[in-house]
Amino acid sequence: MNYRLWQRCLRWLLIEWRFQAVVGAITMILSFYIAIQGHKLDYFTRSGAIVTLCGLLMTFREYLRGTRDLYWRDRGFADQPAFKWIANPMEAKMKAQQADAKALRTGIWYMVGGTIIWAYGDLLLSAIGFR
Repeated sequence: MNYRLWQRCLRWLLIEWRFQAVVGAITMILSFYIAIQGHKLDYFTRSGAIVTLCGLLMTFREYLRGTRDLYWRDRGFADQPAFKWIANPMEAKMKAQQADAKALRTGIWYMVGGTIIWAYGDLLLSAIGFR
């Protein structure tokens, strides 16, 4: 597993589902605050696109980490984290599968919530009294 630092960083950005969850949540909260302060409800609805994209990345984590690539999968690279090496291949595989399951559950919720915000965010905010 001898590849450049920028490739490791890119792999981390694509497969670290907790980072993607934080980015989606911060985007939603920050845009909600900006929408309320600036009286521009469409700013909040635009955050739905980012939340949906983060959910999509979390949902496709298994694919993004390389399980469909025969070389990566057969040599155990697909199961390894971006910045460390787990010597036991079975332990690495189990940890990766557990993280895939958590990312899938979280990603589906982010996609549903992001789509609702993207489509009806301004209507939701105006229905609860923000104008």
